[in-house]
Amino acid sequence: MASSITPAAPPAPDSLAALQGQDGLDIACGLAAVGGKPAVYRRLLGLFIDTHGAEAAAMRQLLRAGDLGALAARAHHLRGSAATLGLIEIETLAAALEQAAGGRSPALPVPELSQTLADALDDTVDRLRRALLA
Repeated sequence: MASSITPAAPPAPDSLAALQGQDGLDIACGLAAVGGKPAVYRRLLGLFIDTHGAEAAAMRQLLRAGDLGALAARAHHLRGSAATLGLIEIETLAAALEQAAGGRSPALPVPELSQTLADALDDTVDRLRRALLA
């Protein structure tokens, strides 16, 4: 008697392999936010790059202009995006800057936090861009 069982499809290549080991990136957290769908996660990381790729320069400009309210608002938006995608370092730094620039943590140094976040964001965007192109 012939079996009607169809063999399982071969596993798809690990589309997230190039992202493994990235500092400040919790892939499991990001995947959980998108229902465990690697293609959606990769697409959203690409959207993060497109949306926030120039964010560091914009934040530096806001700091120079002394617009702490706008700086806090940008940090808030960035924090939410980073948290969803598992970009833990960016989320943490953005939360600290949001608190400091919004006046809720006046002891925190806004210029230093802003510079640290901007540098980390530039680095993260560059690393993600390279990893997604791999």
